[in-house]
Amino acid sequence: MATTMGNSQTAGIDVGRPFVGLHRDLELLHNYIKSFDWETPEDSLAMPGPQALEAICEQGGRKPRLAFFGNYDVGKSTLVNTILGTAAVQTAFQPATRVLTFLRHTSERPSWLSDSVLILRHGFDPEDWADEGKCNSYRIAAGGLDVLRDHGTYQHDKEVDDSEAAVALVFLDNPVLESCTIIDTPGFDSDNEADSNLALDQRAQVDIAVWADASMGFLSKSSLLPFGMILRRLPWFREIDAPLANLYVVATHAHDGITEEQLESEILANARMRLWRHVGGTALVERTQDSGVKIEKTDLDRRFFPFYRESVTRSRGLLEDLANLLGLELPQAWTRRAKEQIEYVRDSGGAQLEAIVRTYQQTIDNRAEVENKLSIMREDEPRRQERAARLVSRIEAAIIEERDASIASMRRFVAMRTSEEALEAFIRSKFEDKKDAKGSAADLVLEELQHNLSVDLQPRAAKVSGIVAELVDDYEQASLAGQPKIGEVSAFNAKGAFFGGMAGLGAVGALSLWAGTLGNLGAYILVAKAASISASLGFAAGGSAAWTTAVAAIGGPVTIAVGIIALGVVGGIILARGWQKQLAKGIAKSFQKNDIAGKFQTGIEDFWKDTRVACMAASSSVEQEWQEFRDHLQQIVEENDVSRIQELLELARKRWDWFLGLHPD
Repeated sequence: MATTMGNSQTAGIDVGRPFVGLHRDLELLHNYIKSFDWETPEDSLAMPGPQALEAICEQGGRKPRLAFFGNYDVGKSTLVNTILGTAAVQTAFQPATRVLTFLRHTSERPSWLSDSVLILRHGFDPEDWADEGKCNSYRIAAGGLDVLRDHGTYQHDKEVDDSEAAVALVFLDNPVLESCTIIDTPGFDSDNEADSNLALDQRAQVDIAVWADASMGFLSKSSLLPFGMILRRLPWFREIDAPLANLYVVATHAHDGITEEQLESEILANARMRLWRHVGGTALVERTQDSGVKIEKTDLDRRFFPFYRESVTRSRGLLEDLANLLGLELPQAWTRRAKEQIEYVRDSGGAQLEAIVRTYQQTIDNRAEVENKLSIMREDEPRRQERAARLVSRIEAAIIEERDASIASMRRFVAMRTSEEALEAFIRSKFEDKKDAKGSAADLVLEELQHNLSVDLQPRAAKVSGIVAELVDDYEQASLAGQPKIGEVSAFNAKGAFFGGMAGLGAVGALSLWAGTLGNLGAYILVAKAASISASLGFAAGGSAAWTTAVAAIGGPVTIAVGIIALGVVGGIILARGWQKQLAKGIAKSFQKNDIAGKFQTGIEDFWKDTRVACMAASSSVEQEWQEFRDHLQQIVEENDVSRIQELLELARKRWDWFLGLHPD
């Protein structure tokens, strides 16, 4: 691992190929999967297949995504080019990047693509970057880096119509891209809401976030509201000791005219205070709850770095830290996580297959026992159906009840926090400087509203998920029939059937509620199950962070839309004597004019609507798979040809042995 630097300026980083070992192991796993005959006869009980492991190969095989965020003209693209050691991304003294630009290594370029740059229109999902059909459907232009300049930047002297361009796929032969995929985003701009929303497109999962802002006015002239959303989406790597290791807050243009004392004691110190004030009691509290690791102000302070391309001193800290993360810490975390997932699949799949083997063996050794079990199931079936119907009705009623309650709670909190009196008291308690207050107060209020919504949603989601757990448990108990032994595993995977039906819809809002009920690999299980239902493998459609954060579905569009509107209005307020009252009045007026409560309500309604649709689909899915399980069990009991049961038993044993043969080490 190395950080390459020239004498007078930085020249990029090169960490080698840190994922080559993991990718080799996953290739071995892929070959192990292909070596087995996965065909399942129609008269067999449903058995675990290779889809979960294929999802691990897909997810573990991708590189971490390093994304750059910030306002226009703060040097994001210059920072990207410095890390690459080449001028791959267009820079200018005017707003440059206007599309989501994905930089990948040339070795990843699909075989059907001969060009190094592909420009795609709005509506394209970045997760489909290797899909020839979808890329061709959204294709605008292809070629070299000149195509990126013409379609992916704001250049007023060109005649090319780039209004439809939204995503750029760029393939470069660059050593940094051996360790990550780089995402350069459009700048946040209060005059261009479309660019801001594009920069925060939730379909593009981010593993490492770099927030850049110019040193002069560092974090004081730009909105911090998008920062909260980015932080909420950023995954937590429990395998890395530093709780915010994948977050970088960079003071760009830290030129030599700024002394070290000014940089540390004024610019960075003040910015650290502002950012902690903004997220210390909100997004970071949520992150602490999610991770179980308390995040202190010092943890956030350590993630601040100066940057100036022409100065090794002002760039070394950032580049060395990033090189360590990409070259050492993330590869180790990636590898440990893949091993945990493989172990989970081995253990859970093996347990279910053991139960299936036991069922077949019992049918051969003691058919009367299996017939008795089936008789108990048949006798209980009408009551089970009644119980299931009641539980599904309770789930639906609870969703409606919690939706209405969360809307009412949100409106009460918004009304309480956005009155002129409350806003004035808030401003007086948080700000001493009126310029600081004018630039940050509205953002801070909205961040606290978002946090309250997140906190309020969690117990409501837990109430609904508790009823879901009752429903799933009832199916599992019914499948065991009679008095099951302690710790006995059912041959019917009720939990997989339910969450598989939910995951098949790809409803991120709903999935995020239930991932936690599946344990610390909850989101992975959902993805793996979804892989067996749809063509989507890995953490597609929002990513693991979006699926494990309960507010992901509403945190993005609501937060950003509200923030842009508020900034546009508050910016025109002229403050004089009694400025706290004037500012409070202006913020209250802008919130009321733009119906802040209504925008939050829309997000809440969409969230619970997705949840209801997904839960109803999942309920139907588990019921259908339950009926198929009973039918197969009946077929086994009625099978007069013992040799056929023996064949099915042997098939299940072979698959069980295959799962037990998985060794992630």
